[in-house]
Amino acid sequence: MRRYYEDIISRIKESPTWFDENGVPRYGEFSPDMIASIYAPEAVLAEIACQSCRTKFSAAFSHINVRKKWLKDVIVDRSIHYGDPPNMWCCEFGLASGAITLKILQYWKRNIDEASKDGWTRDGSLEIEIDNFDD
Repeated sequence: MRRYYEDIISRIKESPTWFDENGVPRYGEFSPDMIASIYAPEAVLAEIACQSCRTKFSAAFSHINVRKKWLKDVIVDRSIHYGDPPNMWCCEFGLASGAITLKILQYWKRNIDEASKDGWTRDGSLEIEIDNFDD
């Protein structure tokens, strides 16, 4: 179960745009340099859904979510998993029901040697559908 960030959510009238790896609500456009882990070599923005009510969220992934594997590997084998959905009180069971990863919206890899923004390079070949609720 993730923490409910009432102190943040109650002060901002709009809905969060995305959630970081820990379920913290974020407002504004996603950028890989805004994820929770400042040392992450990879960053993903994915569309996930509450397993119980199917409410959709945009959520970031890093090595915080996937230990001892590269995000690239768990995307390719379609085993990327966020854990419980962000705590937005989407339904009675959503707080602890788990989230389904639907698709990878953005995949980023950090390359310190490249002249790209903050060393991040986007790779669209890994922006794929993971689950479509039919399974």
